[in-house]
Amino acid sequence: LARIDFWRGRWARARASVHEALRLADDTGWTSERPSSLATLARLEAVTGMPESARAHAEESIAASTADGARTYTSLGWAALGLLELTHSHPAAAIGYFSKVAEFADSVGFSNSPVLWWSADLIECLVLDGDQDRARTELARLTTVAANPRMPTTAAVAARCRAILEPAAFLEHMADALRLHGSADMPFEQARTELLLGEYLRRHGQPRDARRPLGAA
Repeated sequence: LARIDFWRGRWARARASVHEALRLADDTGWTSERPSSLATLARLEAVTGMPESARAHAEESIAASTADGARTYTSLGWAALGLLELTHSHPAAAIGYFSKVAEFADSVGFSNSPVLWWSADLIECLVLDGDQDRARTELARLTTVAANPRMPTTAAVAARCRAILEPAAFLEHMADALRLHGSADMPFEQARTELLLGEYLRRHGQPRDARRPLGAA
């Protein structure tokens, strides 16, 4: 529930739920569920300016899930660390974590899982790090998954990634991304798209047009 609330932008509720889940895990002795909750808490902390706590909780999640052999939960921890590094503009470090998630997903046939949610972040980091070829390879895989009409946010972030890889058609791809976001309910991902669009317009001498997406973001 905390993870769902995180994606739907209900971050205060998500934080309350994840702390309750951790308390229940301790009270009942169901400690195998702690890594999942810790990874969710780490992701929340990564995007709300709590880097030390985020890293500590992600690393605790990884250690505990590795000990239990719970590889999906280990990957959730890696994804949280990757997001944390991305928020601090450390793309190379983030790529290392996201690549581990991708390797695990490939090994179990996930292809691209909204449960782990790493591909768009990995693509963004690869572009920042100058690895356009690998970014295109990852985008091709993400695009296949984004064809599922029940996953509009996945399609939206795929369009956002396409925009940064194809700057000549940037505005067209971003228009697609925002249209798709309108069919979904993941406001943080929509805000990231709006921020990217606003920054682009500002850099290209259109400060007035930039105000709307920046304000929305």
